[in-house]
Amino acid sequence: MKKTIMIFLLLIICALAQAQPIRFQRTYGFSGHDNLRAKQTPDGGYILYGHKYYNSATEDILIIKTDSTGAITWARTYGTSMYDYIWDLEILNNSYLICGTSANWLTYPTGGFFLKIDNAGNILWVKTSDFMQNLVRTQDGGFAITSPGGLGIGYLTKLDSNLDMVWRKKYTLDSLAATVSLRTTFDGGFLIAGTMFGFNNSLDFNLIRTDSLGNILWAKMYGGDSAEWFPKVEPTFDGGCIMVGTTQSFGIAFQDVLLLKIDAIGNVQWTKTYGGVFGENGNMVKPTLGSLGYILTGTTQGFTSGDSANAFNTRTFLIKTDINGNVQWARRYGLGPMDDASNVWETDDGGYAFSGITAGIGGYYDGWLIKTDNTGSSGCNDWPTMPFVTSPTIRDSTLSFTETSDTLIIGIGTVFDSIAYPTATIICLNVPGGIGDENTNQNGIEIFPNPTNGILNINTREIKNATEVFIYNSIGQMIFSEKLRDTQTSLQMSSYPSGIYFVRVLTKDNEVLCKKIIKE
Repeated sequence: MKKTIMIFLLLIICALAQAQPIRFQRTYGFSGHDNLRAKQTPDGGYILYGHKYYNSATEDILIIKTDSTGAITWARTYGTSMYDYIWDLEILNNSYLICGTSANWLTYPTGGFFLKIDNAGNILWVKTSDFMQNLVRTQDGGFAITSPGGLGIGYLTKLDSNLDMVWRKKYTLDSLAATVSLRTTFDGGFLIAGTMFGFNNSLDFNLIRTDSLGNILWAKMYGGDSAEWFPKVEPTFDGGCIMVGTTQSFGIAFQDVLLLKIDAIGNVQWTKTYGGVFGENGNMVKPTLGSLGYILTGTTQGFTSGDSANAFNTRTFLIKTDINGNVQWARRYGLGPMDDASNVWETDDGGYAFSGITAGIGGYYDGWLIKTDNTGSSGCNDWPTMPFVTSPTIRDSTLSFTETSDTLIIGIGTVFDSIAYPTATIICLNVPGGIGDENTNQNGIEIFPNPTNGILNINTREIKNATEVFIYNSIGQMIFSEKLRDTQTSLQMSSYPSGIYFVRVLTKDNEVLCKKIIKE
């Protein structure tokens, strides 16, 4: 309990003062469907990953690296002679690890592969494995993947940093189940979310929580009398999790966004739906640091009757909620006929970014990257909106899985790459005061180098009466503290895991100043 309180207090006092965020909308694409997901990189830019479409039987993986304004730094395609699909991408130290699949057209995937590229997109190595669906990096520097195994069968595999198998678990359930999302928990375990046939023989959410060795701690199903599908899960700072998807059992229309807050042992704490007059989908949710709560995205055909509602055109949206799921603001984006977002996250400057696909802006079904300020404004093609919100009571039931050990064979593979030249279009761009620099002096705290992979220097000469400096990791654990006897403090961080950390400086007047740092 004390640890949880400390985490929340840390997040509240470290609502970092940032310069006005960069805002933009950009599209990237070729002549086919170019749906892109994205993540922010340690240098403040973005890595976009998706597909380059050639024809109905051939598709390659497309990777685009941009700067902090979305301008392309480099772009490459990777693939074989078959249909190649990227499931996930993890950002490593000066490199990227890609989890992909190759398949013959209209056949079950022939297998999966890992592709490691450097920070310029050059191939470092390729390894083959079974068909994979999700990839996450673990606290020990290794990785975990999920794989399907047929009717009611799924696999969770733990790999070390060299992709050698540490352990593999096979989970069997007497129902058709599909894994949709895999995340690590703060205690080193795993959350596996998916869809299965459950209540009333309709689709429902299922969620498994395991320990760090893959042993199931609990497994539950959540839903209603109609269908719920494609849940995405994220751990929350209180040890529980937040899950978003789509429901036809609850809400105001035939299909609404469903958001569930679940505690550490699988109990539902609260439930919200967000809907409009036609239909909505929930695609991704993330806890937010700067303002405690959640940011979620998906598609809408018009939340209200006056909000360009159209049963044949879809827009994407952002909804910012408080910690109880109450809407603080909402915006819709795009011009139709089809705009969609596949992921969303809070950016280093306190704004938000999301990515997906658009058929109404730029080219023909192009990849789409949107960067907003902390109110969701991107500078163009977005409007305030407000969903109808309900708080339904959802059914849940404990699931019983059979759990056994299994093995995974990792081999050596071949993937071909080439330089790509996607068409990039600036829809709007606003960089107030120039592009920000993480090495600048903010709040009087000067941090350098940032990002760092070794020595971190903290200069407090601009702060009056500074007395102590503290460093916390992303889950609120204090890893360093020191009474200030000089204006500069140094810490060797090479032994700490990669990730986000917070520097906190206390003054004699009990003023707290904070800054975020990145350990590569």
